[in-house]
Amino acid sequence: MLVLIILLLTNFSELITNNNDFLENNIITKTNRLKGGEVVRIKLSFTIEKDSIPIQYRSIFLSYFKNALGCFNPALLSKYYDSPLQKNFTFAVYLPKARFENDIIIIPNYHINMVWSSDDMEAGVAFYNAFLKQKYKKYPLPYGNFMTLESIRFEKEQVITRETIDVIFLAPLCVRDHNKETNNDQYYAFDREGFEKALRKTLLMQIENNSIPKSTLKNFKMQPVNAKRVIVKHYNQNIESSVGEFRLTGNIELLTHLYTSGMGARKSAGFGCFEIMK
Repeated sequence: MLVLIILLLTNFSELITNNNDFLENNIITKTNRLKGGEVVRIKLSFTIEKDSIPIQYRSIFLSYFKNALGCFNPALLSKYYDSPLQKNFTFAVYLPKARFENDIIIIPNYHINMVWSSDDMEAGVAFYNAFLKQKYKKYPLPYGNFMTLESIRFEKEQVITRETIDVIFLAPLCVRDHNKETNNDQYYAFDREGFEKALRKTLLMQIENNSIPKSTLKNFKMQPVNAKRVIVKHYNQNIESSVGEFRLTGNIELLTHLYTSGMGARKSAGFGCFEIMK
């Protein structure tokens, strides 16, 4: 089994720009080291054999992640999915020209795109290698459908240099308040009373798990620009969440972390991934 490593280097963006063709066909090992920082942002392109997938598609991709890790190295599957701890990555699925019909999504061009992002180099290398091993392999979906990974490439991340950024969420923002006594979850969209308090509570838990100082939250603000409330079906739950454009103001370290590893609750299940608007 090839050895995965964490690499402490200086210009990852330059490397992925110049070496994507090489990396798309080669496992990352200690002999072909990535040269860069700690951010890994990957774009994956899939094709499907039939033009529809279930509306609760996030669970499909979570199963795909687990299958990919398990096939590549079962120890990695155990590391990332046997523990209930927060996972330091996010992803968003893009379904071009999709139509929503009851419990299915019609995808007329048979293509699915995904962005996977993390500020944890070890996780990035693990998932990249696992994805690469699945390239061109059919993966079974419900209703007799199959999905095939056709392309995997690194994307150049944007460097945040200012304390105010305009963003658009590629995956809905999930803000959750969990009641430990009743074991119930309350979800908040941006326009609901209690959203700001629940958001700060959610973000505080997120940064504490990533050794980011609490002080970075002091001046954080989130303002809707062109946003709307949506209900997302996920594991038979109706999750109230937010999509669209927002203005984020705050500490650069905090903004960078939210951009690279996702923002809010359930981010490793396909929520809270955003792009910075130019």
